[in-house]
Amino acid sequence: MGFVGGQAHVPSFRKIEGCELVALCASTEKRVKPLAEKYGVKYLLNYDQLLEDPQVQAVVLAVPTPSHFDMAMKAIRRKKHVLCEMPLAPTADQARKLGLAA
Repeated sequence: MGFVGGQAHVPSFRKIEGCELVALCASTEKRVKPLAEKYGVKYLLNYDQLLEDPQVQAVVLAVPTPSHFDMAMKAIRRKKHVLCEMPLAPTADQARKLGLAA
């Protein structure tokens, strides 16, 4: 839950008709707790726990590029939709693998 996630993604999803922001996730409370309180949603500090939540249908990966592949694959394996900031993955091979898995 960095700057882009907090300042762009969260407010944008709240404006989309039919879209419900369910939870925010980060590795520390520093940024995520105040945003969760501001928008009235729960927050988690563990990505695997977020993916276990049946209310979560999709995730937005606003994390450093080296984390994209592993985090996206975890979500895909749990049948979640994945929106990933660019680049999709650190390598073309990883990007292809994500496409095939999805």
